[in-house]
Amino acid sequence: TLAQTWLQESDYILIEGRFLLRYLSAGEELPPGEAFYADWLAQALRSGRYQELEPTSPTQPCRLDSRIHIFRRMP
Repeated sequence: TLAQTWLQESDYILIEGRFLLRYLSAGEELPPGEAFYADWLAQALRSGRYQELEPTSPTQPCRLDSRIHIFRRMP
């Protein structure tokens, strides 16, 4: 998919906190299209090829899960 190609070519990945928590949490039932996306993204982030940097402050102060998580591809 285009998203997978983008992931392979990116030096940095930015993911909103609510999606990161949802995709990486085990056992949550996701819609089929979203489950596919969550599966390969979670595998990529857990592969050891990316280092998580310090997330941003919440972009919406009333939602702690609105932080942007930043992952850097390891050399």
